[in-house]
Amino acid sequence: MLDKFIKSNFFEKKFFKVRKKLDWVEKRYRYSHGIGEGFENEELKERAKISLKILEDACLTSYEQGTDTKIIWIYWDSDLANAPEVVRLSYVSWEKLNPDYKVVFLNDENIENKLGFDFNSIFHLCNIRLTKANKADLLRVYLLTQFGGVWADATTFCLKPLSSWLPHIKHQADFFMFRQEEVKSRPLEVWFIYAKKGSPLIAKAFGLYLNYLLKDREFAIYVSNSKKMMRKLGYEKTHPDKIYAQGVHNAEKYGFMPYFTLAYFLNESMDELFNDFEEKMFFNLPNNFCNNKESIDVFLNSVVAKQTYKGRYQEEKVYLERKAVLLLDILGNFNI
Repeated sequence: MLDKFIKSNFFEKKFFKVRKKLDWVEKRYRYSHGIGEGFENEELKERAKISLKILEDACLTSYEQGTDTKIIWIYWDSDLANAPEVVRLSYVSWEKLNPDYKVVFLNDENIENKLGFDFNSIFHLCNIRLTKANKADLLRVYLLTQFGGVWADATTFCLKPLSSWLPHIKHQADFFMFRQEEVKSRPLEVWFIYAKKGSPLIAKAFGLYLNYLLKDREFAIYVSNSKKMMRKLGYEKTHPDKIYAQGVHNAEKYGFMPYFTLAYFLNESMDELFNDFEEKMFFNLPNNFCNNKESIDVFLNSVVAKQTYKGRYQEEKVYLERKAVLLLDILGNFNI
């Protein structure tokens, strides 16, 4: 009964001050959520230390101009056979339309074998109650810094071969993301990223994110994107300016980490590494994508489309239309 209460959203939002005052409540909170287990278990601690060394070394990966890694990285927590239909469709679209790329599908069962170390063990040293998406954020910037290539979320559809549009961008930039420019606080979309190995901006954001996740904390924090919590930082949903690293650090005094922390660290990295002209040139790159609710016309004129696995989206008309077009017209009457 106590564990159920401690795991509730009510406790999460209302009892941070209590956890700060009562040590036993803080310990029970960490225990209930499995936070910081690497500090208590020697075997986990050793595996996590190995992961930490590998990740810290990766932060120092040097940028090699001219290198072009033809790998598409996709991650889902389960194997493909047990993944939602939208994930299976995503994988097929990237594999079928890009025969000149190696598509690597990572999941929690094969990730250690594929990468050569227990990547997920690093989270046992983290004093944040992370979501799966936030863990995947660390994975994407690690892979792109260390190896380069393309990261595609497992809920994206490839609508045009990369060879038909990405080479033009590669000649102009060592990384690429789509931009949702109406969202001023975080215009860079992280669900599709192209980067050359050691791309300075991606490596910078990776280092910021890794250091933030593993910083010493007296009290564990949780992840939130609620309007109420962001308002405590002075940010409305329509905040007119970019949010930077300081906004992330300010959230700690309220007991939370913003859900879009990686996007804010990317803002920070771009602000530090780019001058105004370079940033303008990046934002002028092609931007042909569509989000999960946009019309079929926008979908047909995009090179990549974002879907979601959440709620009843896979039963909605917008998804069913996209699925039909993808299977019949784009993949050539393909069956999954």
